[in-house]
Amino acid sequence: MEDIQRDITLKDYTSYKVGGPAEYFFIAKNIEELKRALVWAKDKGLKTTILGGGSNVVISDKGLMGLVIVNKSHDIDIEGNSVRADSGVLLKALVNKVLESGKGGIEFLANIPGTVGGAVAVNAGCYRKFAADFLISATIFHSRASDGNTLKVAEQSGDSFRVEEEWMNGCIEEVGKDSSSVTKWNREEENVKLGGLSIPLHQVTGGQVKSSNKPMFCVEKVKNDFFEFKYRSSKIKRGYEAIVLDATFEINDTDMGESRKFITEDRERRDMKHPTEPSCGSYFKNPSKENIAGELIEKSGIKGYQIGGAQVSEKHANFIINTGEANASDIKNLANYIKKIVKEKTGLELEEEVKYLGEFE
Repeated sequence: MEDIQRDITLKDYTSYKVGGPAEYFFIAKNIEELKRALVWAKDKGLKTTILGGGSNVVISDKGLMGLVIVNKSHDIDIEGNSVRADSGVLLKALVNKVLESGKGGIEFLANIPGTVGGAVAVNAGCYRKFAADFLISATIFHSRASDGNTLKVAEQSGDSFRVEEEWMNGCIEEVGKDSSSVTKWNREEENVKLGGLSIPLHQVTGGQVKSSNKPMFCVEKVKNDFFEFKYRSSKIKRGYEAIVLDATFEINDTDMGESRKFITEDRERRDMKHPTEPSCGSYFKNPSKENIAGELIEKSGIKGYQIGGAQVSEKHANFIINTGEANASDIKNLANYIKKIVKEKTGLELEEEVKYLGEFE
């Protein structure tokens, strides 16, 4: 595949400015490029890591094996009271586009760093509003295990076959086609055409499609409840292997002046409270509504504590900042120390919002 690079350092693609090299590296400028890169990696048996804004991850100093894709997809479509956005769209850009159309409702996302895909995966939010409250549906790329059964072919024309949607469980559709025309391929070809992509998943024999031992990867539109959202979490963040390709949110009529005022005041509050040094934003989840992570850390007496180049911010205790010389190990070691001290002092356990990527000691 063209434009795949090797051994590219990842620190320039994260808000923390830390991280080692990617074994393989690709920048996807749109959803089609993103899907092709995902298929390329699956075909080669490579692990895939997607980076959007890189604002909620700590990447190992050893780097990442497999393919790292920086998602720069950017399309936004507004129709009535809904907006569909590619997963690589920055949240600020999404909110601005919605406001330009005279709609609103998702202004709380405007000053959260990150992208649409990340916001869905982690259920981003503030002021007791969350992405889950407004998400209508999303398109995902994920896998389904093959059961090894012989699968029914609906139609045969020479050496070409059309497969009923039923055995695909409705999970593959070609763009611009209805669900009755799911996919076609030739029995002489190794690769199966799925939604315009070429994926080596099944072999065609004697007018029937037989499952291979490989998992089936598919593009599927899913509703809100698929994600099983919880506070700062979804089934994807909890380990389900899927990539968000786009998301559709509910929007509504708004008072433009009030919406702009809210965003400006929110930005000013953040500037007053939050440090300017590289960080991922709030590092730990609040254990409960009554127990705020930053307050617990401050009460534990470790505001300003430092390991290597990583420091508990003096401005906001739930921020671990890179003072300029931090590496990923410094950040993770400091996070572990914070958890240990808070547990000793308060009896409460802190859980990271940030995701660790790669191998740590």
